[in-house]
Amino acid sequence: MRVFHCLSIVFCCSILSGCVADRLNFWSDDVIHKRYEVTGIEDDSAEKTYIDSIVENGFSDVSENPDDIDYAQGAVRLNILKAMRSKGYYDASVTYHDGDTMGVYNVAAGEVTRIKTLAITPKSYEGYLEELSISVNDPLSAAVVLQAQSALHKNLQAENCAFALKVGHKALLDPATRMAELHFYVEQGQDASFGGVSFSGQDSVKESYLRQIVSWKEGNCFRHDKIEAARNKIMATGLFSRVDIKLPEAAEDGGVIPVEFVLKEKLQRSVRAGVSYYTDEGPGMVLGWEHRNFLGSAEKFNANLTLSLREQSVKTTLSKSHFLRKDQSISFHTSLDREDTDAYEKMGIGAGLSIKRSLRKYLSGRVGGDIEFTRIKDEDAEEKDFALFSPFTSLSYDSRDNILDPHKGWVFHGSLYPFIDVFGEVSPFVKLKVGAQGYYSVHDKIVLAGRLNIGSIAGADTDDIPASKRFYAGGGGSVRGFGYQEIGPFEDNDPAGGRSLVEGAAEVRFKMSDTLGAVVFLDAGQVNDDVSPGVDDLSVGAGVGFRYYTDFGPIRLDVGVPLSGKDNTDQSFQLYISIGQAF
Repeated sequence: MRVFHCLSIVFCCSILSGCVADRLNFWSDDVIHKRYEVTGIEDDSAEKTYIDSIVENGFSDVSENPDDIDYAQGAVRLNILKAMRSKGYYDASVTYHDGDTMGVYNVAAGEVTRIKTLAITPKSYEGYLEELSISVNDPLSAAVVLQAQSALHKNLQAENCAFALKVGHKALLDPATRMAELHFYVEQGQDASFGGVSFSGQDSVKESYLRQIVSWKEGNCFRHDKIEAARNKIMATGLFSRVDIKLPEAAEDGGVIPVEFVLKEKLQRSVRAGVSYYTDEGPGMVLGWEHRNFLGSAEKFNANLTLSLREQSVKTTLSKSHFLRKDQSISFHTSLDREDTDAYEKMGIGAGLSIKRSLRKYLSGRVGGDIEFTRIKDEDAEEKDFALFSPFTSLSYDSRDNILDPHKGWVFHGSLYPFIDVFGEVSPFVKLKVGAQGYYSVHDKIVLAGRLNIGSIAGADTDDIPASKRFYAGGGGSVRGFGYQEIGPFEDNDPAGGRSLVEGAAEVRFKMSDTLGAVVFLDAGQVNDDVSPGVDDLSVGAGVGFRYYTDFGPIRLDVGVPLSGKDNTDQSFQLYISIGQAF
Protein backbone atom coordinates (compact mmCIF):
# COMPACT_ATOMS: atom_id res chain seq x y z
CA MET A 1 0.00 0.00 0.00
CA ARG A 2 2.84 2.39 0.83
CA VAL A 3 4.39 1.80 -2.61
CA PHE A 4 1.00 2.52 -4.18
CA HIS A 5 0.79 5.82 -2.31
CA CYS A 6 4.30 6.84 -3.36
CA LEU A 7 3.60 6.00 -7.01
CA SER A 8 0.33 7.94 -6.83
CA ILE A 9 2.12 11.02 -5.55
CA VAL A 10 4.83 10.78 -8.19
CA PHE A 11 2.16 10.38 -10.86
CA CYS A 12 0.26 13.46 -9.61
CA CYS A 13 3.47 15.49 -9.38
CA SER A 14 4.28 14.59 -12.98
CA ILE A 15 0.85 15.71 -14.14
CA LEU A 16 1.09 18.96 -12.17
CA SER A 17 4.55 19.81 -13.45
CA GLY A 18 3.39 19.14 -17.00
CA CYS A 19 0.37 21.39 -16.55
CA VAL A 20 2.45 24.15 -15.11
CA ALA A 21 5.05 23.89 -17.85
CA ASP A 22 2.29 24.37 -20.39
CA ARG A 23 0.97 27.46 -18.64
CA LEU A 24 4.20 29.31 -17.82
CA ASN A 25 5.76 31.68 -20.36
CA PHE A 26 9.44 30.78 -20.28
CA TRP A 27 11.97 31.27 -23.11
CA SER A 28 10.47 28.56 -25.25
CA ASP A 29 7.21 30.45 -25.90
CA ASP A 30 4.47 28.29 -27.38
CA VAL A 31 2.88 31.36 -28.98
CA ILE A 32 5.81 32.35 -31.19
CA HIS A 33 7.49 28.91 -31.38
CA LYS A 34 10.98 30.34 -31.00
CA ARG A 35 13.69 30.56 -28.40
CA TYR A 36 15.63 33.74 -27.66
CA GLU A 37 19.00 34.16 -26.05
CA VAL A 38 21.48 36.91 -25.23
CA THR A 39 25.20 36.72 -26.00
CA GLY A 40 28.18 38.99 -25.51
CA ILE A 41 27.85 39.78 -21.78
CA GLU A 42 28.41 36.35 -20.24
CA ASP A 43 31.23 37.71 -18.03
CA ASP A 44 28.80 39.93 -16.08
CA SER A 45 26.34 37.48 -14.54
CA ALA A 46 24.21 40.14 -12.84
CA GLU A 47 23.82 42.16 -16.02
CA LYS A 48 23.18 39.00 -18.04
CA THR A 49 20.38 37.98 -15.69
CA TYR A 50 18.82 41.44 -15.93
CA ILE A 51 18.97 41.50 -19.75
CA ASP A 52 17.58 37.95 -19.88
CA SER A 53 14.56 39.14 -17.90
CA ILE A 54 13.99 41.97 -20.40
CA VAL A 55 13.90 39.47 -23.25
CA GLU A 56 11.63 37.07 -21.34
CA ASN A 57 9.14 39.81 -20.43
CA GLY A 58 9.24 41.26 -23.93
CA PHE A 59 7.86 38.07 -25.47
CA SER A 60 5.60 36.90 -22.63
CA ASP A 61 2.32 38.18 -24.15
CA VAL A 62 2.98 38.32 -27.89
CA SER A 63 0.34 37.01 -30.28
CA GLU A 64 0.99 34.87 -33.38
CA ASN A 65 0.56 37.88 -35.66
CA PRO A 66 3.86 38.32 -37.58
CA ASP A 67 3.64 42.11 -37.26
CA ASP A 68 3.34 41.82 -33.47
CA ILE A 69 6.34 39.48 -33.38
CA ASP A 70 8.45 41.86 -35.50
CA TYR A 71 7.45 44.78 -33.27
CA ALA A 72 8.32 42.84 -30.10
CA GLN A 73 11.73 41.86 -31.48
CA GLY A 74 12.55 45.50 -32.23
CA ALA A 75 11.16 46.76 -28.91
CA VAL A 76 13.25 44.24 -26.97
CA ARG A 77 16.39 45.40 -28.80
CA LEU A 78 15.70 49.03 -27.84
CA ASN A 79 14.99 48.06 -24.22
CA ILE A 80 18.29 46.17 -24.02
CA LEU A 81 20.10 49.24 -25.37
CA LYS A 82 18.40 51.51 -22.81
CA ALA A 83 19.31 49.11 -20.01
CA MET A 84 22.97 49.02 -21.03
CA ARG A 85 23.16 52.82 -21.22
CA SER A 86 21.51 53.15 -17.81
CA LYS A 87 24.44 51.13 -16.44
CA GLY A 88 26.97 53.51 -17.97
CA TYR A 89 27.63 51.69 -21.27
CA TYR A 90 26.83 54.59 -23.61
CA ASP A 91 28.82 53.06 -26.48
CA ALA A 92 26.87 49.80 -26.32
CA SER A 93 25.32 48.32 -29.43
CA VAL A 94 22.76 45.54 -29.86
CA THR A 95 22.32 43.46 -33.00
CA TYR A 96 19.60 40.91 -33.60
CA HIS A 97 20.10 37.72 -35.63
CA ASP A 98 16.88 35.97 -36.62
CA GLY A 99 16.72 32.24 -37.27
CA ASP A 100 13.98 29.71 -37.85
CA THR A 101 14.00 28.38 -34.29
CA MET A 102 16.36 30.75 -32.48
CA GLY A 103 16.64 34.52 -32.13
CA VAL A 104 19.93 35.88 -30.79
CA TYR A 105 20.57 39.33 -29.33
CA ASN A 106 24.28 40.05 -29.41
CA VAL A 107 25.33 42.80 -27.03
CA ALA A 108 28.59 44.69 -27.50
CA ALA A 109 28.95 46.56 -24.23
CA GLY A 110 32.01 48.66 -25.02
CA GLU A 111 33.77 50.60 -22.28
CA VAL A 112 31.85 51.98 -19.33
CA THR A 113 31.63 55.76 -18.87
CA ARG A 114 32.96 56.90 -15.50
CA ILE A 115 32.58 60.00 -13.34
CA LYS A 116 35.44 62.47 -13.81
CA THR A 117 34.27 65.25 -11.50
CA LEU A 118 31.57 65.55 -8.85
CA ALA A 119 30.24 69.01 -7.95
CA ILE A 120 27.25 70.75 -6.36
CA THR A 121 25.70 74.21 -6.58
CA PRO A 122 25.64 76.24 -4.36
CA LYS A 123 29.13 75.33 -3.20
CA SER A 124 28.06 75.78 0.42
CA TYR A 125 26.51 72.30 0.16
CA GLU A 126 29.77 70.53 -0.83
CA GLY A 127 29.97 68.84 2.58
CA TYR A 128 26.86 66.83 1.70
CA LEU A 129 28.65 65.16 -1.23
CA GLU A 130 30.87 63.27 1.20
CA GLU A 131 27.80 61.56 2.66
CA LEU A 132 26.70 60.12 -0.70
CA SER A 133 27.44 56.59 -1.91
CA ILE A 134 28.91 57.88 -5.17
CA SER A 135 32.40 59.17 -5.94
CA VAL A 136 34.84 60.07 -8.70
CA ASN A 137 35.77 57.19 -11.06
CA ASP A 138 32.53 55.28 -10.33
CA PRO A 139 30.55 54.10 -13.39
CA LEU A 140 27.89 56.62 -14.43
CA SER A 141 24.96 54.39 -13.53
CA ALA A 142 21.50 56.00 -13.74
CA ALA A 143 20.21 54.05 -10.75
CA VAL A 144 23.17 55.04 -8.57
CA VAL A 145 22.92 58.71 -9.59
CA LEU A 146 19.19 58.86 -8.83
CA GLN A 147 19.78 57.08 -5.51
CA ALA A 148 22.43 59.67 -4.61
CA GLN A 149 20.09 62.49 -5.63
CA SER A 150 17.33 61.08 -3.42
CA ALA A 151 19.73 60.69 -0.49
CA LEU A 152 20.94 64.28 -0.96
CA HIS A 153 17.37 65.56 -0.88
CA LYS A 154 16.63 63.53 2.25
CA ASN A 155 19.77 64.77 4.05
CA LEU A 156 19.08 68.39 3.16
CA GLN A 157 15.46 68.07 4.24
CA ALA A 158 16.51 66.63 7.59
CA GLU A 159 18.73 69.62 8.39
CA ASN A 160 16.82 72.51 6.83
CA CYS A 161 13.40 74.05 7.40
CA ALA A 162 12.66 75.24 3.86
CA PHE A 163 9.16 74.67 2.54
CA ALA A 164 10.39 74.49 -1.06
CA LEU A 165 13.40 72.26 -1.71
CA LYS A 166 14.40 70.96 -5.13
CA VAL A 167 17.40 68.74 -5.92
CA GLY A 168 18.42 67.80 -9.47
CA HIS A 169 21.46 66.80 -11.51
CA LYS A 170 23.11 67.28 -14.88
CA ALA A 171 25.68 65.00 -16.52
CA LEU A 172 28.05 66.16 -19.29
CA LEU A 173 29.56 63.23 -21.21
CA ASP A 174 32.82 63.27 -23.20
CA PRO A 175 32.60 60.40 -25.74
CA ALA A 176 36.32 60.66 -26.57
CA THR A 177 37.49 59.98 -23.02
CA ARG A 178 34.41 58.11 -21.84
CA MET A 179 34.32 60.36 -18.78
CA ALA A 180 31.50 62.49 -17.39
CA GLU A 181 31.09 65.58 -15.25
CA LEU A 182 28.28 65.06 -12.73
CA HIS A 183 26.76 68.19 -11.25
CA PHE A 184 24.05 68.31 -8.56
CA TYR A 185 22.11 71.52 -8.00
CA VAL A 186 19.96 72.61 -5.07
CA GLU A 187 17.17 75.20 -5.05
CA GLN A 188 15.99 76.04 -1.55
CA GLY A 189 13.14 78.35 -0.56
CA GLN A 190 12.48 80.34 2.60
CA ASP A 191 12.59 78.73 6.03
CA ALA A 192 9.26 77.70 7.55
CA SER A 193 7.89 76.28 10.78
CA PHE A 194 4.82 74.22 11.64
CA GLY A 195 1.71 76.10 12.65
CA GLY A 196 -1.46 74.59 14.05
CA VAL A 197 -2.80 71.18 12.98
CA SER A 198 -6.48 70.67 12.21
CA PHE A 199 -8.66 67.79 11.00
CA SER A 200 -11.87 67.85 8.99
CA GLY A 201 -14.22 65.26 7.57
CA GLN A 202 -14.06 62.76 10.42
CA ASP A 203 -17.31 61.82 12.13
CA SER A 204 -16.83 59.04 14.68
CA VAL A 205 -13.05 59.18 15.15
CA LYS A 206 -11.95 61.36 18.03
CA GLU A 207 -9.65 64.26 17.18
CA SER A 208 -7.64 63.59 20.35
CA TYR A 209 -6.64 60.20 18.89
CA LEU A 210 -5.65 61.73 15.54
CA ARG A 211 -3.45 64.28 17.30
CA GLN A 212 -1.50 61.44 18.91
CA ILE A 213 -0.41 60.35 15.42
CA VAL A 214 1.14 63.74 14.56
CA SER A 215 4.83 63.69 15.49
CA TRP A 216 5.57 67.44 15.50
CA LYS A 217 4.62 70.37 17.69
CA GLU A 218 3.68 73.90 16.73
CA GLY A 219 6.82 75.92 16.09
CA ASN A 220 8.95 72.93 15.03
CA CYS A 221 11.03 73.06 11.86
CA PHE A 222 8.80 72.42 8.83
CA ARG A 223 9.36 69.03 7.19
CA HIS A 224 7.39 67.58 4.26
CA ASP A 225 8.43 64.04 5.21
CA LYS A 226 6.81 64.38 8.65
CA ILE A 227 3.51 65.38 7.05
CA GLU A 228 3.67 62.42 4.66
CA ALA A 229 4.57 60.05 7.51
CA ALA A 230 1.55 61.28 9.50
CA ARG A 231 -0.68 60.81 6.44
CA ASN A 232 0.55 57.23 5.99
CA LYS A 233 -0.06 56.43 9.66
CA ILE A 234 -3.60 57.81 9.49
CA MET A 235 -4.28 55.65 6.43
CA ALA A 236 -2.75 52.63 8.20
CA THR A 237 -5.42 52.82 10.93
CA GLY A 238 -7.87 51.38 8.40
CA LEU A 239 -10.49 53.96 9.39
CA PHE A 240 -10.24 56.23 6.36
CA SER A 241 -10.60 55.74 2.62
CA ARG A 242 -8.89 59.03 1.81
CA VAL A 243 -6.51 61.46 3.55
CA ASP A 244 -5.68 64.73 1.79
CA ILE A 245 -3.27 67.42 2.98
CA LYS A 246 -4.27 71.07 2.71
CA LEU A 247 -1.64 73.81 3.01
CA PRO A 248 -2.10 77.61 2.61
CA GLU A 249 -1.60 79.11 -0.87
CA ALA A 250 1.24 81.34 0.35
CA ALA A 251 3.17 78.43 1.93
CA GLU A 252 6.11 78.82 -0.46
CA ASP A 253 6.87 82.19 1.12
CA GLY A 254 7.86 80.37 4.31
CA GLY A 255 6.95 81.53 7.79
CA VAL A 256 4.41 79.73 9.98
CA ILE A 257 2.48 77.08 8.00
CA PRO A 258 -0.70 75.48 9.40
CA VAL A 259 -1.51 71.94 8.24
CA GLU A 260 -5.01 70.59 7.67
CA PHE A 261 -5.82 66.91 7.14
CA VAL A 262 -9.00 66.44 5.11
CA LEU A 263 -10.38 62.99 5.91
CA LYS A 264 -13.02 60.64 4.57
CA GLU A 265 -14.09 57.82 6.86
CA LYS A 266 -14.87 54.37 5.56
CA LEU A 267 -17.03 51.60 7.01
CA GLN A 268 -15.74 50.54 10.40
CA ARG A 269 -17.72 47.34 10.95
CA SER A 270 -17.43 44.09 9.06
CA VAL A 271 -18.59 40.48 9.29
CA ARG A 272 -16.78 37.44 8.02
CA ALA A 273 -17.53 33.78 7.59
CA GLY A 274 -15.51 30.71 6.74
CA VAL A 275 -16.20 27.03 6.21
CA SER A 276 -13.95 24.00 6.23
CA TYR A 277 -14.07 20.24 5.88
CA TYR A 278 -11.43 17.82 7.13
CA THR A 279 -11.76 14.05 6.91
CA ASP A 280 -10.66 13.68 10.52
CA GLU A 281 -12.71 16.56 11.95
CA GLY A 282 -15.73 16.81 9.70
CA PRO A 283 -17.35 20.10 8.66
CA GLY A 284 -16.58 23.36 10.43
CA MET A 285 -17.66 26.98 10.36
CA VAL A 286 -16.23 30.26 11.67
CA LEU A 287 -18.28 33.45 12.03
CA GLY A 288 -16.75 36.78 13.01
CA TRP A 289 -17.71 40.40 13.65
CA GLU A 290 -15.25 43.29 13.89
CA HIS A 291 -15.56 46.93 14.91
CA ARG A 292 -12.43 48.93 14.10
CA ASN A 293 -13.37 52.07 16.07
CA PHE A 294 -15.18 50.64 19.07
CA LEU A 295 -14.69 53.58 21.48
CA GLY A 296 -13.73 56.30 19.00
CA SER A 297 -9.92 55.97 19.16
CA ALA A 298 -9.30 53.09 16.74
CA GLU A 299 -9.98 50.40 19.34
CA LYS A 300 -10.60 47.05 17.65
CA PHE A 301 -13.24 44.68 18.97
CA ASN A 302 -13.44 41.17 17.53
CA ALA A 303 -15.98 38.45 18.30
CA ASN A 304 -15.52 34.99 16.77
CA LEU A 305 -17.75 31.92 16.88
CA THR A 306 -16.27 28.54 15.93
CA LEU A 307 -18.53 25.54 15.34
CA SER A 308 -17.31 22.06 14.43
CA LEU A 309 -17.67 18.49 15.64
CA ARG A 310 -14.40 18.89 17.55
CA GLU A 311 -14.67 22.43 18.90
CA GLN A 312 -17.34 24.93 19.82
CA SER A 313 -16.07 28.28 21.09
CA VAL A 314 -16.79 31.98 21.48
CA LYS A 315 -13.81 34.32 21.71
CA THR A 316 -13.64 38.11 22.02
CA THR A 317 -10.73 40.55 21.83
CA LEU A 318 -10.57 44.29 22.51
CA SER A 319 -7.30 46.03 21.58
CA LYS A 320 -6.24 49.66 21.94
CA SER A 321 -3.28 51.20 20.14
CA HIS A 322 -1.03 54.00 21.48
CA PHE A 323 -1.13 52.57 25.00
CA LEU A 324 1.28 54.73 27.05
CA ARG A 325 3.48 55.14 23.94
CA LYS A 326 2.92 55.30 20.18
CA ASP A 327 4.52 51.94 19.39
CA GLN A 328 2.57 49.98 22.00
CA SER A 329 -0.91 48.45 22.26
CA ILE A 330 -2.91 46.66 24.95
CA SER A 331 -5.37 43.81 24.41
CA PHE A 332 -8.03 42.12 26.54
CA HIS A 333 -9.46 38.77 25.53
CA THR A 334 -12.04 36.29 26.79
CA SER A 335 -12.96 32.77 25.72
CA LEU A 336 -15.63 30.15 26.32
CA ASP A 337 -14.92 26.84 24.65
CA ARG A 338 -15.70 23.15 24.53
CA GLU A 339 -13.47 20.53 22.90
CA ASP A 340 -14.18 16.86 22.27
CA THR A 341 -11.22 14.98 20.85
CA ASP A 342 -9.96 11.40 21.04
CA ALA A 343 -7.41 12.57 23.62
CA TYR A 344 -9.68 14.50 26.02
CA GLU A 345 -12.93 16.34 26.60
CA LYS A 346 -12.68 19.90 27.83
CA MET A 347 -14.94 22.69 29.05
CA GLY A 348 -13.23 26.00 29.75
CA ILE A 349 -13.60 29.69 30.33
CA GLY A 350 -10.68 32.11 30.22
CA ALA A 351 -9.54 35.71 30.12
CA GLY A 352 -6.29 37.53 29.63
CA LEU A 353 -4.42 40.75 29.07
CA SER A 354 -1.36 41.44 26.95
CA ILE A 355 0.81 44.38 25.93
CA LYS A 356 2.43 44.39 22.50
CA ARG A 357 5.29 46.64 21.44
CA SER A 358 6.71 47.18 17.97
CA LEU A 359 10.49 46.84 18.38
CA ARG A 360 11.45 47.54 14.79
CA LYS A 361 10.13 46.90 11.31
CA TYR A 362 8.48 43.43 11.22
CA LEU A 363 9.60 42.67 14.82
CA SER A 364 7.33 42.84 17.87
CA GLY A 365 7.28 41.57 21.43
CA ARG A 366 4.40 40.71 23.72
CA VAL A 367 4.02 40.16 27.47
CA GLY A 368 0.89 39.39 29.44
CA GLY A 369 -1.02 36.96 31.57
CA ASP A 370 -3.86 34.47 31.09
CA ILE A 371 -6.19 32.75 33.55
CA GLU A 372 -8.18 29.71 32.45
CA PHE A 373 -10.65 27.59 34.39
CA THR A 374 -11.13 24.17 32.81
CA ARG A 375 -12.72 20.80 33.47
CA ILE A 376 -10.93 18.04 31.57
CA LYS A 377 -11.71 14.36 31.11
CA ASP A 378 -8.61 12.67 29.71
CA GLU A 379 -7.97 9.22 28.25
CA ASP A 380 -8.39 7.68 31.72
CA ALA A 381 -12.02 8.94 31.80
CA GLU A 382 -11.15 10.89 34.96
CA GLU A 383 -12.48 14.42 35.38
CA LYS A 384 -10.18 17.08 36.83
CA ASP A 385 -10.63 20.80 37.42
CA PHE A 386 -7.80 23.25 36.83
CA ALA A 387 -7.28 26.99 37.29
CA LEU A 388 -4.18 27.71 35.23
CA PHE A 389 -2.51 31.10 35.51
CA SER A 390 0.16 31.86 32.92
CA PRO A 391 2.35 34.98 32.79
CA PHE A 392 3.77 34.73 29.28
CA THR A 393 6.16 36.42 26.89
CA SER A 394 6.58 36.08 23.12
CA LEU A 395 8.60 37.48 20.24
CA SER A 396 7.54 37.57 16.60
CA TYR A 397 9.10 38.58 13.27
CA ASP A 398 6.79 38.68 10.24
CA SER A 399 7.81 40.02 6.82
CA ARG A 400 5.24 38.17 4.70
CA ASP A 401 3.79 40.11 1.78
CA ASN A 402 0.35 38.53 2.27
CA ILE A 403 -1.09 36.62 5.23
CA LEU A 404 -3.51 34.35 3.34
CA ASP A 405 -1.31 33.77 0.28
CA PRO A 406 2.35 34.73 0.91
CA HIS A 407 4.84 34.76 -1.96
CA LYS A 408 7.91 36.01 -0.12
CA GLY A 409 9.07 36.77 3.38
CA TRP A 410 9.83 35.10 6.70
CA VAL A 411 8.06 34.41 9.97
CA PHE A 412 9.95 33.66 13.19
CA HIS A 413 8.15 33.27 16.48
CA GLY A 414 8.91 32.11 19.99
CA SER A 415 6.80 31.94 23.14
CA LEU A 416 7.37 31.01 26.78
CA TYR A 417 4.37 30.09 28.95
CA PRO A 418 4.91 29.19 32.62
CA PHE A 419 1.75 27.55 34.06
CA ILE A 420 0.70 27.64 37.71
CA ASP A 421 -2.41 25.79 38.87
CA VAL A 422 -4.24 27.92 41.46
CA PHE A 423 -6.13 24.81 42.61
CA GLY A 424 -2.87 22.95 43.20
CA GLU A 425 -3.87 19.92 41.12
CA VAL A 426 -0.56 19.90 39.20
CA SER A 427 2.96 21.13 39.76
CA PRO A 428 4.08 24.26 37.88
CA PHE A 429 5.41 23.60 34.39
CA VAL A 430 6.80 25.66 31.50
CA LYS A 431 5.83 25.37 27.83
CA LEU A 432 8.30 26.65 25.22
CA LYS A 433 7.61 26.80 21.50
CA VAL A 434 9.64 28.25 18.62
CA GLY A 435 8.96 28.18 14.92
CA ALA A 436 9.82 29.55 11.50
CA GLN A 437 8.15 29.85 8.10
CA GLY A 438 9.76 30.92 4.84
CA TYR A 439 8.50 31.79 1.37
CA TYR A 440 10.53 32.26 -1.79
CA SER A 441 9.19 33.07 -5.25
CA VAL A 442 11.43 31.36 -7.82
CA HIS A 443 9.15 32.61 -10.58
CA ASP A 444 6.00 34.73 -10.70
CA LYS A 445 4.04 31.45 -10.86
CA ILE A 446 6.11 29.19 -8.57
CA VAL A 447 6.57 29.64 -4.80
CA LEU A 448 8.61 27.47 -2.44
CA ALA A 449 7.28 27.39 1.14
CA GLY A 450 8.59 25.75 4.30
CA ARG A 451 7.69 25.53 7.97
CA LEU A 452 9.31 24.22 11.16
CA ASN A 453 7.96 24.11 14.74
CA ILE A 454 9.76 22.85 17.85
CA GLY A 455 8.28 22.66 21.34
CA SER A 456 9.13 21.41 24.83
CA ILE A 457 7.40 21.21 28.23
CA ALA A 458 9.51 21.07 31.42
CA GLY A 459 8.73 20.87 35.11
CA ALA A 460 6.21 18.02 35.24
CA ASP A 461 5.67 14.49 33.93
CA THR A 462 3.30 13.99 31.01
CA ASP A 463 0.57 12.48 33.21
CA ASP A 464 0.70 15.53 35.51
CA ILE A 465 0.25 18.02 32.68
CA PRO A 466 -3.40 18.83 31.79
CA ALA A 467 -4.24 16.96 28.60
CA SER A 468 -5.22 20.17 26.75
CA LYS A 469 -1.72 21.64 27.30
CA ARG A 470 0.31 18.69 25.98
CA PHE A 471 1.74 18.50 22.50
CA TYR A 472 -0.06 16.64 19.72
CA ALA A 473 0.59 16.36 15.98
CA GLY A 474 -1.36 15.34 12.90
CA GLY A 475 -4.08 17.04 10.91
CA GLY A 476 -4.57 19.80 8.34
CA GLY A 477 -2.62 22.39 10.32
CA SER A 478 0.13 20.00 11.38
CA VAL A 479 1.14 16.88 9.45
CA ARG A 480 -1.20 16.22 6.54
CA GLY A 481 -1.97 12.61 5.70
CA PHE A 482 -2.64 11.86 9.38
CA GLY A 483 -5.79 12.47 11.37
CA TYR A 484 -6.03 15.04 14.15
CA GLN A 485 -3.75 14.07 17.09
CA GLU A 486 -2.79 10.74 15.45
CA ILE A 487 0.96 11.31 15.86
CA GLY A 488 2.55 10.67 19.26
CA PRO A 489 2.15 8.36 22.26
CA PHE A 490 -1.13 6.43 22.63
CA GLU A 491 -2.81 4.83 25.64
CA ASP A 492 -5.69 2.37 25.16
CA ASN A 493 -5.96 3.40 21.50
CA ASP A 494 -6.38 7.09 22.44
CA PRO A 495 -3.83 9.90 21.90
CA ALA A 496 -1.97 10.64 25.13
CA GLY A 497 0.11 13.61 23.97
CA GLY A 498 3.69 14.34 24.96
CA ARG A 499 6.20 16.85 26.29
CA SER A 500 8.11 17.59 23.10
CA LEU A 501 7.22 18.32 19.50
CA VAL A 502 8.92 18.57 16.13
CA GLU A 503 6.93 19.20 12.97
CA GLY A 504 7.84 20.56 9.56
CA ALA A 505 6.44 20.98 6.09
CA ALA A 506 7.68 21.79 2.59
CA GLU A 507 5.53 22.84 -0.35
CA VAL A 508 5.94 23.76 -3.99
CA ARG A 509 3.07 26.01 -5.07
CA PHE A 510 2.25 26.38 -8.76
CA LYS A 511 -0.09 29.01 -10.16
CA MET A 512 -1.44 27.82 -13.48
CA SER A 513 -3.72 30.82 -14.15
CA ASP A 514 -5.18 33.82 -12.36
CA THR A 515 -7.68 31.58 -10.56
CA LEU A 516 -6.22 28.06 -10.56
CA GLY A 517 -3.21 26.64 -8.76
CA ALA A 518 -1.75 23.43 -7.38
CA VAL A 519 0.69 22.31 -4.68
CA VAL A 520 2.88 19.33 -3.92
CA PHE A 521 3.74 18.89 -0.23
CA LEU A 522 5.74 16.78 2.20
CA ASP A 523 5.04 16.99 5.96
CA ALA A 524 6.69 15.30 8.95
CA GLY A 525 6.31 15.36 12.72
CA GLN A 526 7.08 13.62 15.98
CA VAL A 527 5.76 13.88 19.56
CA ASN A 528 7.67 12.33 22.49
CA ASP A 529 7.27 11.84 26.23
CA ASP A 530 10.79 13.23 26.69
CA VAL A 531 11.47 16.93 27.30
CA SER A 532 14.01 17.00 24.46
CA PRO A 533 12.51 16.96 20.94
CA GLY A 534 13.64 14.12 18.69
CA VAL A 535 13.53 13.13 15.03
CA ASP A 536 14.38 9.44 15.31
CA ASP A 537 10.81 8.25 14.67
CA LEU A 538 9.24 10.80 12.34
CA SER A 539 5.78 10.31 10.92
CA VAL A 540 5.81 11.45 7.30
CA GLY A 541 2.90 12.40 5.06
CA ALA A 542 2.76 13.67 1.49
CA GLY A 543 0.24 14.66 -1.10
CA VAL A 544 -1.07 17.14 -3.63
CA GLY A 545 -3.51 19.99 -3.48
CA PHE A 546 -5.44 22.41 -5.61
CA ARG A 547 -6.12 26.11 -5.14
CA TYR A 548 -8.89 28.35 -6.41
CA TYR A 549 -7.86 32.00 -6.04
CA THR A 550 -10.47 34.59 -5.06
CA ASP A 551 -10.38 38.26 -4.06
CA PHE A 552 -10.35 37.32 -0.36
CA GLY A 553 -7.75 34.55 -0.59
CA PRO A 554 -7.21 31.06 -2.00
CA ILE A 555 -9.61 28.20 -1.35
CA ARG A 556 -7.54 25.08 -0.75
CA LEU A 557 -8.20 21.38 -1.24
CA ASP A 558 -5.41 19.08 -0.07
CA VAL A 559 -5.23 15.30 -0.23
CA GLY A 560 -2.57 13.70 1.95
CA VAL A 561 -1.47 10.12 2.57
CA PRO A 562 0.69 8.74 5.40
CA LEU A 563 4.04 7.33 4.27
CA SER A 564 5.65 6.28 7.57
CA GLY A 565 4.80 6.15 11.27
CA LYS A 566 1.17 5.26 10.59
CA ASP A 567 0.66 2.62 13.29
CA ASN A 568 -2.21 4.60 14.81
CA THR A 569 -3.76 5.73 11.53
CA ASP A 570 -7.03 4.17 10.45
CA GLN A 571 -7.48 6.10 7.18
CA SER A 572 -5.58 5.58 3.93
CA PHE A 573 -5.84 9.29 3.06
CA GLN A 574 -7.03 12.58 4.49
CA LEU A 575 -8.94 15.38 2.74
CA TYR A 576 -8.68 19.05 3.82
CA ILE A 577 -10.82 21.93 2.48
CA SER A 578 -10.53 25.47 3.87
CA ILE A 579 -9.75 29.11 3.03
CA GLY A 580 -6.12 30.21 2.86
CA GLN A 581 -2.88 28.33 2.31
CA ALA A 582 -1.92 25.52 4.71
CA PHE A 583 0.67 27.89 6.24
